[in-house]
Amino acid sequence: KYGSVGRSDVTMIVSIDRVNNKIKMTSIARDSLVPIAGHGEEKLTHAWAYGHAKLAVKTLNKNFGLNITDYAYINFNEFVDAIDYMGGVYVDLTEAERVHLNKSYNSWYQYYGEYIPKVEDTGRVLLKGAQALSYSRDRTNGGDTSRTGRQREVLMGLYERAKNQPLSRLPGTVAKMMQLCHTNLTSSELLSIATWALTSSPEFESLSLPSSELKPWRGVLNRQTGWVYVYDLDAASTIIHSFVYEEDLPVGKETTTTTTTATVAKGTTTTAAKK
Repeated sequence: KYGSVGRSDVTMIVSIDRVNNKIKMTSIARDSLVPIAGHGEEKLTHAWAYGHAKLAVKTLNKNFGLNITDYAYINFNEFVDAIDYMGGVYVDLTEAERVHLNKSYNSWYQYYGEYIPKVEDTGRVLLKGAQALSYSRDRTNGGDTSRTGRQREVLMGLYERAKNQPLSRLPGTVAKMMQLCHTNLTSSELLSIATWALTSSPEFESLSLPSSELKPWRGVLNRQTGWVYVYDLDAASTIIHSFVYEEDLPVGKETTTTTTTATVAKGTTTTAAKK
């Protein structure tokens, strides 16, 4: 529901590098076991429930050696509205994904008060908002790794839709997204970023953690934490720092060299799937 408090369904760090003309997207699994200030070791997703954007950003900075100061978040309803406003997004859909998608968003029909037709095709397919939400939350055939990959694919699809619209529509699009998203960035800052991203054709790079090189343990740790990923957070910090800043980070150290933006898709207590 609008305004209800839940856990974060997606945590993604978006790094804007105008010098090297790059946008880097770093996905961190929501079930990563991390220390959360005042709450001990818990899933990363719980930081949002305990302290919203402020604590979620603080948790990322503390555990992964970052200096994030800007954030944006959006809930499920707003995500659907944003996709539909842009006319949907194109994704490459397999048969297994199509079948799962058609089953998993049936419960959303009544919730949104409209009929959403099933997806009939595979390959390059245009998804409506609720369909794109279901696709973004699909963790079959690869768990969280495939799930975060689908999330980045949807964001790239949204970028392509924005890039193909007339530049004259950009101010209106930014204004609409400002209505749907919640951020501490100003409309002029977002317009500046969007104009650069849509006119400079930046290179996109992505990273998903925990990566195989971290050799994460996964499973039910105890009754309190439930199913989690456990991995070396110092080693993960080094990987993120090398990817984002393209330089080494001494293990256990924090950096203040670059500001990045944390993008959080916020689930709700009534709609987010819980393990």
